[in-house]
Amino acid sequence: MDKRYQVFVSSTYADLQQERQKVIQALMEMDCIPAGMELFPAADEEQWEFIKQIIDDCDYYILIIGGVDMVRLRQKESAIPRKNTTMQCHLD
Repeated sequence: MDKRYQVFVSSTYADLQQERQKVIQALMEMDCIPAGMELFPAADEEQWEFIKQIIDDCDYYILIIGGVDMVRLRQKESAIPRKNTTMQCHLD
């Protein structure tokens, strides 16, 4: 049986909805299991701890970056542990 990879997709939400949807569709076509913040309401610190565990359990983490406030993004993303693999791709 082939392994199905779980992939956490992260971005600012409102301005990158189409890009997120393309990435999620591509992941599903590759038989991956997509996960993202929209599946988990981050209402409090306890919920955020749960989300961080989901991220840690994922095989890959994709960060989609557009025209955002990079200082705010760095502060939020610094709480997430980094994995060793980095790959970039561009969607048409």
